Amino acid sequence: MGPLVEAHGLWLDASLAAPNVPAPFRQSDRLAVGFPTAGLAFDADPHRRVRLSGDVSGISAGRYGYAIESEVAVKVEVVRHLRLVGGFRAFRLRPKLAPDFAVIGLAGPFAGAAVRF
Repeated sequence: MGPLVEAHGLWLDASLAAPNVPAPFRQSDRLAVGFPTAGLAFDADPHRRVRLSGDVSGISAGRYGYAIESEVAVKVEVVRHLRLVGGFRAFRLRPKLAPDFAVIGLAGPFAGAAVRF
């Protein structure tokens, strides 16, 4: 277990439409933002071909909101230089600019493969 420093980026293309109100409304906007996070990470090797890992990191921007990211994964070396990865990742961003705010959350399983040289 140890400290973790990461950089995250978010590209968002959003729109809001309210066509059934007395004064129809439609607004669109794009947002691109990058920010650092700090937290903890752990790795455990229960078998020479299996690695368990996880992390949690975040940043607070005080009255402007916060971001939190977490991940747990299992990495299995199936043959030399080939590793399969599977796990669960979650990300939550809550930007605030009073009285407006948004909550953006992404979470779900992931899978991948890595070739090591």
